[in-house]
Amino acid sequence: MKIAFVTLGYRPFRTSGLDVSGERLVEGLLRADHGVTVIAGSRGRVEENHYHPALNILRIALGPTDWIGFGYQAAKTLNRSGTFDVVHFWDVHFAWAYRQNYVASLQHSFRQRLDSIGGFSASPAWLKRFSYYTAARYMAEIPAIRRARGLIAGSSATRAEFIANYPIDPERVEVARHGVDTNFFKATAEAAEVRQRLGIAPDEPVILFVGFVTPRKGLEFLVEALPFIKPTPKLVLAGLWRNQAYRHRIMDGLGARKSQVIEAGFVSDALMPAYYSMADVYVSSTLLEGFGLPIAEAMACETPVVTSEAGSTAEVVGPGGIVVPARDPRSLAVAVSSLLQDESLRKEMGSRGRKHIVAEFSLERMLQDILAAYERL
Repeated sequence: MKIAFVTLGYRPFRTSGLDVSGERLVEGLLRADHGVTVIAGSRGRVEENHYHPALNILRIALGPTDWIGFGYQAAKTLNRSGTFDVVHFWDVHFAWAYRQNYVASLQHSFRQRLDSIGGFSASPAWLKRFSYYTAARYMAEIPAIRRARGLIAGSSATRAEFIANYPIDPERVEVARHGVDTNFFKATAEAAEVRQRLGIAPDEPVILFVGFVTPRKGLEFLVEALPFIKPTPKLVLAGLWRNQAYRHRIMDGLGARKSQVIEAGFVSDALMPAYYSMADVYVSSTLLEGFGLPIAEAMACETPVVTSEAGSTAEVVGPGGIVVPARDPRSLAVAVSSLLQDESLRKEMGSRGRKHIVAEFSLERMLQDILAAYERL
């Protein structure tokens, strides 16, 4: 098949974990002998580092309107790029300006984003986000959903969310869960080197968070939980902050506990298995996840997970971790402490988690489900 794949970020330029998952899908499509034209965004000059004879990458410069302007330019690019057997928007929101046949992936909804900001607040920041999410839902998201030839949900929880709250015929929605390369993401002895590089003693408890950090990740609740986690751990934050004002708020909130936190910053793909492996517990206090790729990657490395229930997190975690209510620092602290204090439980849960990811979230299964969805939709 000749496939157009529209995604906001594609390496080396990435905006979220969703971009990483999209890259893995493209790699699978290329291995299966399909031709892929990737239409992706960029900021500044991008030197492509991914080549394949059946791959074509077209870049769109991102402006201040971000995904909105990208969607408009992507539609124009598609219209002048010839014909494709499948046009696949990796997030349905990007399809708002396109008027021809396409399939689109469902990740998380703007209705969920509205829920994630909590109850009414008169603060300018809350009002701005409320207005933005509401406008995006009715002016872009719902029209794009209605026009799609078919929809592909990244999890069963996501499918249920959209069917319950949007004008969608269930027959138009397939499930194709995101996948993890379990041959690459696995426990590794290089974890000891990472600990040493970060200045962490071999026997010092470590909890880890990985991701592009925005207010939707709810790190303030993990900060509130820190004083109640026993034994006292180091908290390693691996990833980039998308919002510097949010970073300052989190760091200021740490107070005297700032010495517990290590900001690792950007970590290369090659080192990620070692980072996951060196942690005793992977922790996410997120307010919303369409999937939660770092959660699945940590479990593939046999690291048990504690996460808040948000979007599809419970579906991804399965038997490999503990799910607590969102915005509940005490429950988060109790769950993390229970794992830090029980090595046998950590090992048992880590083993169960890897088996769960191998069985349910492999790259092979993602590719098979995506191709089946293309054929049916």
